[in-house]
Amino acid sequence: MVGVGVEVVVGVEVGVEVEVVVGVEVEVGVVVVKGGSMAKLVSPLSVGRAVLLRTVTHYYTGRIALIRAHEIVLTEAAWIADTGRWWNALKEGKLAEVEPFIDPVSVNRDVIVDCTEWRHALPAKQV
Repeated sequence: MVGVGVEVVVGVEVGVEVEVVVGVEVEVGVVVVKGGSMAKLVSPLSVGRAVLLRTVTHYYTGRIALIRAHEIVLTEAAWIADTGRWWNALKEGKLAEVEPFIDPVSVNRDVIVDCTEWRHALPAKQV
């Protein structure tokens, strides 16, 4: 794998336009075996995707608007002070405490522990 940085311009799974920026590793076209059949593995870190990010100290939901070498910018973002039970949050979209942002938020990529697709409406009201 070649070590390069990528700034996604168009967030689609096939035919993604990219601007190369030195510094970040990228792997393209990963294929995995799933239940005996082939499936394309796509990173949840793609422009346009709704995600739940876990950082070393906080959780965020939002829609990825921009990916840079050292930051991810989220729109429709919220700080999740308490996810409640993790599986319930992911499966049912139920979050115990939500504090929405008013404007887009920048998250430093160096503090991201993991990221998964958020398959529910993004939380927009304080809970």
